[in-house]
Amino acid sequence: MTAGTDIAAEIKAAYAEAGAAVGSGELIATIKRKGAQTGPDYAPVYGPDTLHSFTVLYASFDFADRADTAVLSTDVKFKASVGDVVPAASDTITVQGVDYQIYRIEPKRDGGTDLNYMIWARA
Repeated sequence: MTAGTDIAAEIKAAYAEAGAAVGSGELIATIKRKGAQTGPDYAPVYGPDTLHSFTVLYASFDFADRADTAVLSTDVKFKASVGDVVPAASDTITVQGVDYQIYRIEPKRDGGTDLNYMIWARA
């Protein structure tokens, strides 16, 4: 393992610990990604969706996030651990039974290694 992957694993463990500390337990989110596209672009056919788990924490939007942006009052922001895929704006994330459409991802990197992600999503 590299130092970056070690740090990413520590962040994931810290998110789980933080969830336990506030009494809600580890918060697991599921990202659903469309299956691989086959067929022509004008009539695409997609394979089965794939599911990927992430440990998350709720985050909050600060004033700078909301200023001059289209952030709605119902939008949510999550801090997500590194998983087996990199989240994408075309993905759906489910947290505590609620589905959200991801519309922005901010990878937090060190030395070219993703440590965690800030995910902006809309119900």
